[in-house]
Amino acid sequence: PGGDAWAIARAGTGKGMGEGLRAVADHDDPADGGPARAGKWPHRILIAVCVLAVLLAGLAVVGGKVRENALLEASRHVTSSMDALKGANGKARGMLGSYGSDDLSDPDLLDELSAQVKTNRVILGTSHDGLDAKRAESLAGKADMATKRTLSLNGKVRTSAADRKRQTAPQKRPEGPK
Repeated sequence: PGGDAWAIARAGTGKGMGEGLRAVADHDDPADGGPARAGKWPHRILIAVCVLAVLLAGLAVVGGKVRENALLEASRHVTSSMDALKGANGKARGMLGSYGSDDLSDPDLLDELSAQVKTNRVILGTSHDGLDAKRAESLAGKADMATKRTLSLNGKVRTSAADRKRQTAPQKRPEGPK
């Protein structure tokens, strides 16, 4: 009861009455969460949605550039791989025309090289225009593997021809003092 009397007595004065009314009055102090703060939430949500939309549009542009760069790189890779295969295949065809089975110590190498040249023609005949990046990289990988295999067989044929030449060369006898 003593506390209530003090509040009533204080509210009866002009200064105390103003403070009491201010304490219970609705006012637009954003810190108190009044009506002014309540009106800001839709604007904040709208701003957040706009920022999110701008970020998504930016990511789409960046993603498009990344795909474009990947496609360009894949196209360059497949072109260089096909050029390398074309060169190796040309050398292999030349070897097939230059050597016969009697010229090699391992005549089966000519059959392997001939089969590889046929495989190379199939790969070289594949159009790489308009391929997506994944398929272009796959074709480039096939061309790279075929190039390695062809170059390896070319080397084996050369080695086999050299071995055969050494085997069939007349043996020279060392000349001693006369």
